Amino acid sequence: MRPTLIVLALIALVVGGVQAWHALQSPEDLIQGKLDDAVEAFNDTHLGPCMELFSPDFAETPHGYTKEDVKSGIVSAFFSEVDPETKAFLYRVSISEVEIEAGEDGADASLLVRLMQRRGDDWELAWNFRLEGRLVEEDRGGWQFLRAAVETVDGRRPR
Repeated sequence: MRPTLIVLALIALVVGGVQAWHALQSPEDLIQGKLDDAVEAFNDTHLGPCMELFSPDFAETPHGYTKEDVKSGIVSAFFSEVDPETKAFLYRVSISEVEIEAGEDGADASLLVRLMQRRGDDWELAWNFRLEGRLVEEDRGGWQFLRAAVETVDGRRPR
């Protein structure tokens, strides 16, 4: 009986510690962490953390893409944009120039997204774009983009 109580106490301690750590982080840190998780997930072809960035009511301008449109595009890329021999994903994403300003009713974010594509042994720029958006803190899902505007800086949007 005692080992069970010890294990339960350790679990409660860990869960409580994680919640306390989360509560002490600023909204900007939480959003940055979520962006970093999504970048890592995309590069490892994991859909979940990528989609956790978007509110169910997400809308992109100027094209009017929804969360489902974003999901369809990412899933399509994960399955179709692979090396025919190695099956390795041919894209990598990185973010820079991240600016986040949180307020009482949400947060505004601006970031530069760089999408690289493998060509043989080299990585070449496929699309460099600025994403500016409004995030809201959802009860389930934490900070998520409610709306965003995408402006191409260099290269072009993959088809």
